[in-house]
Amino acid sequence: LVVHRGIETFGGTGPSLVKGVVISLSAIALSIKPGGSAREIEITGGVKTNGAGVAPIEQHGAIDSLRVSGGFVATGGGFYKI
Repeated sequence: LVVHRGIETFGGTGPSLVKGVVISLSAIALSIKPGGSAREIEITGGVKTNGAGVAPIEQHGAIDSLRVSGGFVATGGGFYKI
């Protein structure tokens, strides 16, 4: 996967219908779920979320190669600074 304009999401966490079941999902910009995988992901322009407490990336599966230029930004707040 190659993305040249970055990834940006708007919204928070809410109910979503997945395979006939309503679950709570967040507007995470890049998410690799358990059991999922990607060989190569390249993003230029960064990864940004605008919802409160929504992380830009969630990785529970395997990614062989991940390259991001432009950084990761969570503008909606809800995170502590490290």
